Amino acid sequence: MSLLDRKLLRDISAMRGQVLTIALLVAAGVAVFVGSVSTYVSLRSGCEQFYAAARFPQVFVTLKRAPLSIVPRLNAIAGVVAVEPRIVREVIVDWPTASQPVSAHMVSLNHAGDEQSYGRIWVTG
Repeated sequence: MSLLDRKLLRDISAMRGQVLTIALLVAAGVAVFVGSVSTYVSLRSGCEQFYAAARFPQVFVTLKRAPLSIVPRLNAIAGVVAVEPRIVREVIVDWPTASQPVSAHMVSLNHAGDEQSYGRIWVTG
């Protein structure tokens, strides 16, 4: 063992507390990083599984005025599973008990009069 190695060991033994604190700090940092990455991967995987199970669309397209005759052409695109044309509007709702204006996000049903279709209304104040 060289003279410099002995000096290094002597200095480290003199600063035991500081060396231990630095080692614990590095270990805690690595643990937080591993935990964060693992949480991100888990959340991302859960999100993808939910989207697949619920058949949630991966792409939303907003058009101002498009004829319904374009729907079969959109369905013919490779990778497209389903196209659902809908009318979506933001509206102001007359709510007598509300102190501020109430807005609603209105989404039409798939087929007119079909109770099995899925329609959504979000009301925000």
